[in-house]
Amino acid sequence: MRFSGFVVYHALQENNRCLHLLSARSAPMSDTAVHSLRIGVKRLRASWRLLEREIPASQFDDADARLRATHRLLAPSRDALSLLATTRGLLGAATKTKTRAALLVVERMLRDRGREAVTRTTLDRVSDGFQHESSVWRELDVARIDDRGLIDGYVRSYRRGRRLGARALERDDAVLMHRWRRWAKYSCYQLDMIKPVLGAELRAQRWYLDRLGDALGRYNDLLLLRDRIGDARLGRDDRARVETALDTRLATYRKRARKLYRFSYAQKGRAYGNAVAADVARLSFDNVIVLPRSA
Repeated sequence: MRFSGFVVYHALQENNRCLHLLSARSAPMSDTAVHSLRIGVKRLRASWRLLEREIPASQFDDADARLRATHRLLAPSRDALSLLATTRGLLGAATKTKTRAALLVVERMLRDRGREAVTRTTLDRVSDGFQHESSVWRELDVARIDDRGLIDGYVRSYRRGRRLGARALERDDAVLMHRWRRWAKYSCYQLDMIKPVLGAELRAQRWYLDRLGDALGRYNDLLLLRDRIGDARLGRDDRARVETALDTRLATYRKRARKLYRFSYAQKGRAYGNAVAADVARLSFDNVIVLPRSA
């Protein structure tokens, strides 16, 4: 099996994991299950990024739109939970009585509003998306996909994240930080495909990329919370206290992202691509189980 076949196999494994998760659960799904489905969508998008230059643009665009739509169906439930967890994290770190009181008002507002339950109808639409995803991956003509082109896909994602990170940190731009997170995750998930054979260098980079993605995710959650505090019944002084707590935590994650950047993107693109190619060359496909066509 060529590397192109392995990439398709890996994507089908992830897609089938999500379909199994859906078949084994009923609405409403647990928060953990919803989060796992969202991770599955992100991993599939990372896989498509490798194929972006190897397939027709219309096919890539359709896949990207399909997975974006699936992600949007799952987003409201997970975002509500993240906002509540972020507020509680700020509460745990607050030392001043008035700041804690103000944050409790925000927490109460979020708790009272609850989260949007993932209904049976929503799950059916999500399942349809993954079913379609499965058929598209199976219909790919792997013979037409160049293995070297897939390595180039690794490099494109890496370079994009490297550039975005440098710009985001230079400009202190929240929008760029959000985009940077997406590409850092893509690189991390792409390395996960070949995790068993990663050499010491890429294994370390994958570790740092994973921590970077987590830091940028928490940064994004804080920004989402800042957009919602206007919904809480806070006086001017209390709102200022909450915003100060948010700004302090945002600065912490910006600092963490800056520190992780130099380790996550230690290599330039060409050296990174050579390292990926060397690790891919150590993959053994002899024992790969081919999924049945009906799976």
